[in-house]
Amino acid sequence: MAKVLLIESNKQVREMYRTLIENAGFDVTSTLDAREGKEALSKENFSSVIINSPRQETFWFLGVVRASHNISVSTVPILVILEDSNDSSLDYIEAGASKCLSKFPASGERLIEELRSILNIPKLQLKS
Repeated sequence: MAKVLLIESNKQVREMYRTLIENAGFDVTSTLDAREGKEALSKENFSSVIINSPRQETFWFLGVVRASHNISVSTVPILVILEDSNDSSLDYIEAGASKCLSKFPASGERLIEELRSILNIPKLQLKS
């Protein structure tokens, strides 16, 4: 089972995402902010990261992860959930994000599709 690190400070949103991701067959660990997420990445191997944080915090996280000397950390796929629809996903991609998408609820099923995509996991391999 693929392990996903979910970084989300809003408890209700975090629980919605956690439920959605777990129901798609993933194992989820969640943190409240990017600093906790960085600590979790240094202690455990994750298949991917989903981050929904303020712009500056997200860019800090991307920079720290991509600059890591630990190959399993520096190459982990990162899916950024954009808070603001006016925010440019290109900025995040250039900073090291693997993919970006709009915030929940628009990201519900799309979140799982993009997660599968960055992990190269066909839908059939996940439990229903």
